[in-house]
Parts: sequence; structure tokens; C-alpha cells
Amino acid sequence: EDPAHPRLPTALGSARPEGSLGVVTARRLFTYLGLGQTPSQGLQSALRLLLRTPLALGEQEGDAAPPKTRIQDICHVLYGVNGRPVDAVLPPADLMDMCKSLLPETYDREAWLAAKEAAAAADPKAKKAAGKKAQTPEPVVQDDGPPPPPEEAELSMSEADFLRHPTVLRGLLTHGGIHCRKRALSTLFADAVSLVSAGDVDSVQALASLVPTPASEGSNHDPQG
Repeated sequence: EDPAHPRLPTALGSARPEGSLGVVTARRLFTYLGLGQTPSQGLQSALRLLLRTPLALGEQEGDAAPPKTRIQDICHVLYGVNGRPVDAVLPPADLMDMCKSLLPETYDREAWLAAKEAAAAADPKAKKAAGKKAQTPEPVVQDDGPPPPPEEAELSMSEADFLRHPTVLRGLLTHGGIHCRKRALSTLFADAVSLVSAGDVDSVQALASLVPTPASEGSNHDPQG
């Protein structure tokens, strides 16, 4: 599918444009089905629906390692890549910048170490601890070589921590609208339920009809008669 010219589903029996298959990608469908009342709520639904490896929902039990999710996949969900037409959204943030902000210890190590030293210098307790540690030799840090390409970078972080990360909050300021429903829907359907899973269908209630019920034939009489 060409992102600049997204396909639209066609009704059964109607003529299709030449070259059109009358289909729409599953990613685009889930992008619209996962919209929320607020940007953070919509992003949370999108992460659970679209990520190949979802973020951890809480603390891992025992010695289980937290799942690792590709930062590129997270970036695509946050900025609506392949989920919205290209002309409908702003360009996404640079992938390397995302890696530096989410994994500074790997992709921006010098700035990360400088920030740690500045924080330690401003903390009186850290100064005392540094004085005690000065008598012991520091362990040699092993150089693991250059970091992997940004396309292969992986992140281990809980969903709650990710949604509170400053980088994600900045992304929602520019692209939060693509994760929200239109306000008119919440105004017309105030009791609407956000459908995230099949279990949520049970809580959906049918809309009440505003068309008056026609009177039965036996009750039709002329009030003047």
C-alpha cells in the first residue's frame, strides 16, 4: 500500500477503482479502532494493539527478564507511521534522537556520564559517598564496542514508565491528536465504551431509538368524535 494514497474499503457490489483491491491494511484498522478519549489513553491502546512485543505491564515475577521491544516499532506507533496517511500527520522524530533519549547510556554515553557527575556533585550525600569510594580503585569498564544500529535498538521498560518518559510526552504534544477520537463522538455518545479487547464487547449497550413508537390501530380515534 502506498502511504501517500491509502486504499479505502468498498461496499459489496460497488465498482472499484482501477487497480484497487478494495482492501485496507490491518495496521490502519487497528490504528483507528484503538483511539482513546485522551492522547495517553489512545497511545496506550495503540501500544497494546500494534507492538510485536508489548511493553511490560508491571514488575516481572521471579528472575524473568523483562521483554525487549524495538525502539523503531515504538516510534512508529507513537508518531502514527504506516497507520495514517503521510499527508495527515507531521513527520516523525529522528530514530537516532529517540535512541539517545530512551537509551542515553548506550547512544549518548558522554552526555549521560556528564549528567550523572553533575547530579552527584550537586548532592551532598553523594559527595560524602564519593570521598569514601576514592580510597578504593574504580572497576575497569569493559568497552563493548559501538552500539547496534538504531533500527536494531531494543528497550526494556514498563508501559507506565514509558508513558511518563519526557520523550513520549513531547511526542504526544505534537502527535497526540492522532491517538484521540473526535470530540463530536464523545458528545453524541457520552456512554460509549473504549473497545480494547473482545471482552469489552459485553459492556456495550445498544443506542436508544429517538423515533417515537407508532400507536396501535385500536388506539387510533378522533378526539373530536
